[in-house]
Amino acid sequence: AEVWASLDNEMRPAVSYILTLALDPWVEITSPIVQTLTFRMGQAAGLPRQHRLGSQEVDMIYIGGTVMSKPPESKPLAGVDIAIKGTGIFDRTDERGRFTLGSMPPGEYTLVAWLEKGAPREKKITVPASGGDYDMEL
Repeated sequence: AEVWASLDNEMRPAVSYILTLALDPWVEITSPIVQTLTFRMGQAAGLPRQHRLGSQEVDMIYIGGTVMSKPPESKPLAGVDIAIKGTGIFDRTDERGRFTLGSMPPGEYTLVAWLEKGAPREKKITVPASGGDYDMEL
């Protein structure tokens, strides 16, 4: 560290990772929409191949869902603002009414969705939810 300091260099943390996917690019894969993604972080011991998460591990969760109009129409709503109340985490739905929010630690939250006109709608959620139900109706 002294050598780098004397050269006026700032030491910066770095992340190295290897991701290998064995997929046939010509095969179409259909699966359900991912509603919850857990990203686990922690210190690695015994690099490069042994990863052990210690007492400092942190789970950060990303959630996703769809905002639909109320029945009988039940159409996806684009351009709806949606947020996790009190966290500053927010998104806007795409043309298919889908949204993604994160990252947040596991816990109880309130999901809030609103259009430009009209009152906001709230829904109590648990993150991660066993069924991954983060969809809302407006």
